[in-house]
Amino acid sequence: MNRINFFGLAFLIVLIGISLPGCRQIGTVNHDAALDTIFLGLNFGMSRQQFYEKCMELNKSHQTTQGTQNTSVLYIDRENFKLPVDMNFYPNFYEDRIFAMPVYFNYKAWAPWNRDLQSDFLMKEVKALLEKWYGKGFKEKKLNSGKIAYYKIDGPRIITLKMRDEQYVDVLIENTLYAQEPKK
Repeated sequence: MNRINFFGLAFLIVLIGISLPGCRQIGTVNHDAALDTIFLGLNFGMSRQQFYEKCMELNKSHQTTQGTQNTSVLYIDRENFKLPVDMNFYPNFYEDRIFAMPVYFNYKAWAPWNRDLQSDFLMKEVKALLEKWYGKGFKEKKLNSGKIAYYKIDGPRIITLKMRDEQYVDVLIENTLYAQEPKK
């Protein structure tokens, strides 16, 4: 999926100042604070230290643990899927603030021979979860690979969803208000 186009479109939306009811003002651009919400009490604009403190809190309450190869945070979702799903995430920071949250999902019991636990089945469930968290309105896009991806643009927040391979579904949640300016 071409993230540059989504980023550019969202940046254009922010530049022209589309205004939504219930928005607060940031600089000269209207901004809905709800668009800062990611999940599990994490928000765009959090500092690196705030992120680590929140993850320590989640870890102490046994909601998360260390993720794959100690390079991510692991949340095991046992409520929103037909079977438990591993949700690994770790944010991207710009000027010490979260601006993007890459997340990858896989069924905990995934095996290459178990067709019902392949990523094409999981993708439908992940999309339903994202619609529960962020609302309906995901649009479909056919990728050059022939696979289907989904995206949703809510002002400065951009969510993309695609299958990586037979096991993983990748999601990227970004908020352009906290990202560096696009390169020309």
